[in-house]
Amino acid sequence: GAELAAAERLRLFNAADRPADTAAAQMLMGSVAGRFAFVPPFMPGKRLAVTTLSNLHIYTQKGSRRFRAEFVEDRSAYEHSYLRNEGYALGNGFLYAAVDDAAITLVKK
Repeated sequence: GAELAAAERLRLFNAADRPADTAAAQMLMGSVAGRFAFVPPFMPGKRLAVTTLSNLHIYTQKGSRRFRAEFVEDRSAYEHSYLRNEGYALGNGFLYAAVDDAAITLVKK
């Protein structure tokens, strides 16, 4: 999840004290154990799940997409929202591994 990825990014960048270290840290962001990795939108904070990209499906309920964009005079701000009913699914449930969120503790140093 996003919280877990952010903690690892922070650790890598704090440890980088030379430009080459920073560049290496940036390259590591997209991989775990040498494999392509990313955090899907709205994945719970400390969730760690492993599957193939082709096995991960994101479904959106038909007719649930709502987009709104407007300038609100009272706040002098442009506001927009994009709402939809979405969910994750697996094509093959046996091609998946995960770690329970409660088993992961992030420690500040």
